[in-house]
Amino acid sequence: YEPSSMGGLKEAPKTTPDYHQWVEGHLGRYQTTEAAADYHQAGERYRSFEDWERDDLIANITADLKECPEHICLRMIWHFWHCDPDYGQRLADGVGVDVEKAKALPPLEGRAAPGENLAGPTYSSGKTEGRDKHDEA
Repeated sequence: YEPSSMGGLKEAPKTTPDYHQWVEGHLGRYQTTEAAADYHQAGERYRSFEDWERDDLIANITADLKECPEHICLRMIWHFWHCDPDYGQRLADGVGVDVEKAKALPPLEGRAAPGENLAGPTYSSGKTEGRDKHDEA
């Protein structure tokens, strides 16, 4: 997985253009522009739990996060806080880190902050390869 604060593997750069074909319209690569959606489902799930389920979840995640270096704890709390502020705060309290320090982290490289739009195009604007019956007229 990337980006990783531990270094390691990164996705190789593209060496060829994306393939585009005609399928009742132009097929291409799309990316979502609204980063808030990355956290919505997890937040909804957390809020749907009973109190005892949230307590168990916090205890389990806290136990694992306590084994991690601080920079990883902070980044994970940043993610959990964006799912639900209570989620992030309870984990920060359990791990013993300042939630404000976690919230102050910048977004991940190449990503917009939750709730902000990604910069740049949302579609890889390639042209169809060759000519097909839709090009003739």
